[in-house]
Amino acid sequence: MGGLDDIIHRRNTTTWNRFMSSPLLSLTRWLYLSDATPSITPGTPRIRLVCISDTHNTHHAQPPLPDGDILIHAGDLTQSVTDHELDDALAWLNTRPHPYKLFVAGNHDVALVSPETRARIPPGLSYLENSSVELTVKGRKLLIYGSPYTPKHGSWPFQYPRVCPPPTTRPPPKAHEIWSHSVSH
Repeated sequence: MGGLDDIIHRRNTTTWNRFMSSPLLSLTRWLYLSDATPSITPGTPRIRLVCISDTHNTHHAQPPLPDGDILIHAGDLTQSVTDHELDDALAWLNTRPHPYKLFVAGNHDVALVSPETRARIPPGLSYLENSSVELTVKGRKLLIYGSPYTPKHGSWPFQYPRVCPPPTTRPPPKAHEIWSHSVSH
């Protein structure tokens, strides 16, 4: 047999086998389909989160953003890493109508490496660099963590050494160091 026959005539797999073949997918399905997910009392207002990224100086040409309670820009506001580009992108982000506006740097946002540049971030924006912010939205408290760090690729900022440890070990030391403080303010 092979191909479609293998799919049609596959053996029943146990829960353990499904978990071992894809732990993340198994846990996600379990959370989604079980009572393990937090219940929301009927009538509790929903929180609408809008997430964008990689606008690379095209923010003025983007289509209108959907309405929402929280806007997150997940990196690469700029393309050529200049202070002028970053200031323009942050001014645009700050004028969005969302009550809460959060952002993290991307690899092109080199200007955010500088403390002087970070000091110029408009007060209506929250910059997350290995930090979190607690928001109260529609009577509910949310703790949102952000980090610009990724495994090394090229010579961009906000990177840690790329290490491929065996799956049974801890994450690379630099990644563990960065993300172990995720709930601190």
